[in-house]
Amino acid sequence: DVDSSKESELQDILANLIADPGLRPQMLDYDPNIRDEVRRAYLQKGPCQPKDHTFPQTDLSGYDRRFNVKWFDEFDWLEYSLPFRGHDESDTSSNKGNYLELLQFLADHDEKVKAVVLENAPRNLKLIAPTIQKDLVNACATETIKKIIKDMDGAFFSLLVDESRDVSVKEQMAVVFRYVDKSGDVIE
Repeated sequence: DVDSSKESELQDILANLIADPGLRPQMLDYDPNIRDEVRRAYLQKGPCQPKDHTFPQTDLSGYDRRFNVKWFDEFDWLEYSLPFRGHDESDTSSNKGNYLELLQFLADHDEKVKAVVLENAPRNLKLIAPTIQKDLVNACATETIKKIIKDMDGAFFSLLVDESRDVSVKEQMAVVFRYVDKSGDVIE
């Protein structure tokens, strides 16, 4: 029976979803007829906590340190987002916050970026002041919105906003924006 075979295949796919967003296939790689079920299954899995991951050791002031997976259970904020700005953004800090760490990552992987940012930027044009960081992120958000609007080309869209409590009785809000792009792919 073809229908039971397809259902069995779908159940197999859903049972073997890869939780780590860095390792799992893109949504467009799934058959369009099962994408909603795959999305639903990912949402039901909850946040990815790489408990099986072997975290590398880092020398910190002469001591080997590494992330401890037990901290996922001990500190509930670890499953949410990291701070945009660090408490210590000095050159010697080991964690300068997401913005500066990402900027450093980009500089380390792109010579054109490296030539104009951080230590290679003029003193008055480092683009690292808190207000400039916020302005740059807002500009990225604005450009992303413009791209989405252009990509939608006047098509219908849906916006789902839902609030619920998680197991720790904390309020959680989810926002899902869905539309069909010019090539017919469902984008969320």
